Amino acid sequence: MKITKSTPLFTGFFIAVMVTINTNLSQNIGESYSVFIIHLIGLSILLGSLITSRNRIKFTRELPLGLYLGGGLGIFVVLFNSLTIQNIGVSLALSLGIAGQIITSIFLEHIGFLGTVKKKFTPVMLPGVLLILVGSIMIII
Repeated sequence: MKITKSTPLFTGFFIAVMVTINTNLSQNIGESYSVFIIHLIGLSILLGSLITSRNRIKFTRELPLGLYLGGGLGIFVVLFNSLTIQNIGVSLALSLGIAGQIITSIFLEHIGFLGTVKKKFTPVMLPGVLLILVGSIMIII
């Protein structure tokens, strides 16, 4: 699969559709059940894909245990999106989420979190961050 700079645009499309579907499911069957079903279906699809591709999972003792916890964070992302969207809508929830992602990612890159490429925060980046925050505020208004 070829990944390009436009790939995140498609990811954004899928996220907007996904959170809308997930929220609707959550409103109909409850938050905990919807999160369980969403992840169960995702796991089923992924397992099917892994089985048909004959890829094998390679666990190694050298990796810190914390690296396996991303799925746990994903559960909270789905849950919090479902709860938030019910109250404030999709566009506001996603715009604030993107603002939070960018602010957090700038901090994580600044410190080189978990071996990511270190990219120091510079004043040149500040206008971009402020524009994102202003955009989120404009959606609120």
